[in-house]
Amino acid sequence: MGVALLTGTGRLGTGRLGTDRLGTDRLGTDRLGTDRLGTDRLGTVLARPKAAGARLIAVIDRPRQATGVLLVGAVTGFPPLLAASVYFGRTPMRPAVFAATCLLGRTIRFVTIALAPQLAGY
Repeated sequence: MGVALLTGTGRLGTGRLGTDRLGTDRLGTDRLGTDRLGTDRLGTVLARPKAAGARLIAVIDRPRQATGVLLVGAVTGFPPLLAASVYFGRTPMRPAVFAATCLLGRTIRFVTIALAPQLAGY
C-alpha cells in the first residue's frame, strides 16, 4: 500500500511542485541533477574548471614556480601566506629556499607599508 502526498494545489501527487509523474522537473532533470538518460549535467559543467585546477596544481608542484607563487603570497597577501605555507610544505622545495622566500617577501611588504606615508607626501 503506497502513501500519496498532498501537494500545495490540493491534488494528490509526488509532493514536489512543478514535477511530472516521473519526479523530474520541466528541464528533464531530477533532484540530483541527472537527466533522464542518467548523465550528470553538473559533472560536465564542472569538468573544465576541474581540469584547469589540476593543471595549475601540476605547475605549482614544481619548485621554481612554487617559489614565485610563495613570493607573491608573502608580498601581496594573496594567496594568504599561511595557506600557501601549508600547501608548499608538501612540495619538493628546499627549506632554505622556502625560508629565504618568505623572509624576502615579508621584508618587501613591511618596508613598503612603513614607507608608504613618506611616499604619499605625509
